[in-house]
Amino acid sequence: MSQSVGQPAPQTTSGRNRVTHAVGIAVVGIAIALVALVATGVVAFPGQASAQAGASAANPPADVVQRHYAELAAREYESAWQQLSPSQQKQLGYGPWVNSYTSSRITPTGLEFVSQTPTAATVVGAVTVTSSGGASMAGRGRWTLSLIDGVWRLDSTSYEGVGSAR
Repeated sequence: MSQSVGQPAPQTTSGRNRVTHAVGIAVVGIAIALVALVATGVVAFPGQASAQAGASAANPPADVVQRHYAELAAREYESAWQQLSPSQQKQLGYGPWVNSYTSSRITPTGLEFVSQTPTAATVVGAVTVTSSGGASMAGRGRWTLSLIDGVWRLDSTSYEGVGSAR
């Protein structure tokens, strides 16, 4: 059988099957790798914070920040103190730390998860500082947390651009 010029050579069924089989194997391999990366917390889907190995799902970093300030507002100082890292506790000292919250209230809002490594996480958000006299100042807060024994603990806090609240 002769073939005319300009017509493609007929492909064999076995050649197409080999290509389809190879593509299928590659897709399955990629899917398995993605599932493994998500399961270990190395990769997260958009809008999902990765869980990083050892981190408690019941203790996400933004929730730790929110709960810490809620406990301070409720004057549950011992519970709020336990959410600080040992290095932060050592640096601040319990008595001076408690005294710093007896005349003011700090309220974080709009907390956003910024970054996470296997042992550290950063959260940012708006913050309002209200004195016992009722004066308020607003700005941005940044909290760094450390993963200690599988639990996120506050390791540092900073406030920026604090000005009069409206």
